[in-house]
Amino acid sequence: MSLFLADALHGAPLEVGKTYRCELGGHWVELRVLAKAVEENATGPMLDPWTEFPPPPPQFRMRPKAGKVPAPDVPDIPSSCDAG
Repeated sequence: MSLFLADALHGAPLEVGKTYRCELGGHWVELRVLAKAVEENATGPMLDPWTEFPPPPPQFRMRPKAGKVPAPDVPDIPSSCDAG
């Protein structure tokens, strides 16, 4: 059917950005004229999925305690690595 429609509209003076409507066989037909082709796959146009999930409720509460931080471990340097 698209070939017949393309042949019928080939000579029509269509303008980019305009929408044309007409009644045909008891149905309304709408034609939108685009500047370039719309990319579609077999199921239709590809849409980016998006959603916003609410943050999870807190599971536990952690309270900080004041204290001393332990000193870091002293690395073991072999005697063969004498820097002298």
